[in-house]
Amino acid sequence: MRDVPPPTRSNQPTQALRALLIVAVAGALAGCATMDAKDCEHADWAALGRTDALHGRSTSMGAERAKECRKYGDPVNMNAYQTGFRAGLVDFCTPAGGAAFGDKGEYYTRGYCPVGTEAGFLSGYTPAFERYQFREKVRSLRSDIDSRESEIRKLRSQKGKDNSARIERLDSEIRRLRRQLEDEMMMRAVDR
Repeated sequence: MRDVPPPTRSNQPTQALRALLIVAVAGALAGCATMDAKDCEHADWAALGRTDALHGRSTSMGAERAKECRKYGDPVNMNAYQTGFRAGLVDFCTPAGGAAFGDKGEYYTRGYCPVGTEAGFLSGYTPAFERYQFREKVRSLRSDIDSRESEIRKLRSQKGKDNSARIERLDSEIRRLRRQLEDEMMMRAVDR
C-alpha cells in the first residue's frame, strides 16, 4: 500500500509525479507477486499472507500469487492467506511497524490498518517518514552541490577556454543550494 504519502509540512507531489509513483509501485508489486512452479508447489499460503501484510502490501497481492500458481495447476489456499494476512497486520499496525515502514520511505494508505490500530501505526510512521524525507532532501542537495563543484573543477582544468561566465553561474547555483540546505537543517532543528 504505497500510493499516498502522509500529510507533512513539505509540498505534496505534483499529479505527474504521483502518477509516476503509482505506475512504479504497480510494477514493483507485480514483480513481487511472481512465483515460479517450485514456489507454487511449496507455497505456505499463511506465511505469504503474513509477509505481504508485514510489507504493507495489498491483499490483491494474494490474488496475483494465486493467479500465478493456478497457471501451474498448484493448489491455492486463500483462506490460509487471509488468516496469515490478518496475523501480519497485528504486527505491522503498531507504532514500531509504522516507524520501520516510514524509515524506508514507504507510502502508507490510510485505512490499510484496522481502525483501532491506525492511530498507533501513524504515531510511529509519520515522524519516521518525515525523517526519511529530510534525509533524502539533504542527500539530494548535497549531491547537487557536489555535481556543480565537480563541473567547476573540470571547467577550470580546461586550458585555453574562457569558462568564467559558466563558472560564475555554477558558483551562484552552489550558493543557492547551500542556503537551501542550511534552511532545511534549521527547519529540522526547530521541529525537534
